Amino acid sequence: MKKPNFQAWLQQKVSDEPEVILAGKLEYLRLYLTDAMREIRNKAGLTQAQLAEKLGVKQAAVSKLESALKEHELESVLHYLHTLGADLLVAVKQGDDLYQASDNEGVLLVDVPDVVFQKALAANMSVREYVRVAVEKFSGEDEQ
Repeated sequence: MKKPNFQAWLQQKVSDEPEVILAGKLEYLRLYLTDAMREIRNKAGLTQAQLAEKLGVKQAAVSKLESALKEHELESVLHYLHTLGADLLVAVKQGDDLYQASDNEGVLLVDVPDVVFQKALAANMSVREYVRVAVEKFSGEDEQ
């Protein structure tokens, strides 16, 4: 299944109004988060009903958590992800400063320039895949 390109969607300019920009960011977050949650559950080989049992909730609660049309409480999302052995990685960016708010020290969130997004797109890769390949190539040359 090819993942939607939410980054391209987010970068489309719709308005200069702060309220519209904020609404777009919220919608992007809901879409991306719920898509990731469903994918993680599916990779774990669980149905909504099976995950609901593990969470101690009804299947409808899992369905609501996986819906981009619903508001989500952070605690519920974290519980869902934790049950599946996943972490929520969070960073806050202001200007050139990037603050990692996640408790996972093993993963570093970084800000990459737009040129990296363009090169990844041209290579038909996700940004994450592109950066991993670049780091592996760079590290391999460094060891010789």
